[in-house]
Formats: sequence, C-alpha cells, structure tokens
Amino acid sequence: MRKTYLLVIFILGISMSILGFFMLFNPSISLTSVTLIIGLLFLLNGVNEILGYISQAKIWNISRWHLIEGVFSVLIGMATFFYTNLAEQIFVFMFALWILLSAISHIFISRTLKGLPGTNLIFLIGIVMLVLGVLSFFTQSIAAITVAIMIGIFFIAQGFIWISLGLVIRRLN
Repeated sequence: MRKTYLLVIFILGISMSILGFFMLFNPSISLTSVTLIIGLLFLLNGVNEILGYISQAKIWNISRWHLIEGVFSVLIGMATFFYTNLAEQIFVFMFALWILLSAISHIFISRTLKGLPGTNLIFLIGIVMLVLGVLSFFTQSIAAITVAIMIGIFFIAQGFIWISLGLVIRRLN
C-alpha cells in the first residue's frame, strides 16, 4: 500500500510539474482552460443554488435571491462555454483590475508601515504590479500571459512539493 501511495505521489508531482511547464509555454491554452474551469464552477454553483432553493423553499424561508443567483450563475456558466473568447476577455479585464487594485493596496501598505523591514520590497513589488496592471488594460495579452505564468508556477511548485513529499515518505521506510 505504501509503495502504491509513493508511486501515486511521484506521478502526481511529475504530472503537475509537466502541466505547469506546459502552461508556461502555452499561455493561450492556459487561459482558455482557466476560463472553462471558471465557467464550470459558475454552472455547478448555479445548479446547486437552484436545487437548494427548490428543495429548501418549503422547509425554511429561503430567500428568492438564492434562486436568482442560481439562474444568474447558470447563465454565466453557459455563456462561458458558448462565448469562450468573450469570457476570456472579460476575465482578463477583471484580472487586470485586480492587479491594479492590489498594486495600489501594496503601495499604501508599504507607506503606512514605512521603516519596518521588508516595506521597501513591498513598495517595489507594488510599483511593478501597478505598471503591469496599467499595461494589462491596454494590452490584454500581458494579463493573459501573467495569468498563465501564475498558474504554471503554481503547478510547478505543487509538483515539486509532491515529489519532495514522496522523497520524505520514502526515507521514512
């Protein structure tokens, strides 16, 4: 059993690392995949909200907003699958806005905590993110590439974590 578990951990680690590198070098495919996953999550959430409203409306006084949210989520989820390119553009725009707002927040935080260790690094990263956020509004490919890089790095890190965990567990034997 332990050997099978170790084998699965190594396979997961290697697979995640390969997926991460693939995503780094194929950002358009990565963005489409993320968009479709987000669409699927909206769809599943919507179905859950609708079914929850239908099954619980007679038991307790559940708000009609659950039903409205469910229908809205299903529509967004379906639209994501039928209009993937438009959904990608919207998600990239939202990501660019998130980068911009996060950058401004980091800059303000670094100025509020001025003098403490690490605040200059936070300020510098905030400035870099601010530039990236502004550029993302004018060049959506920058935001798309940033999303792909972040996802790719996540999978690579996750893969290395699984491989490291496998090595640690193997040493315990």
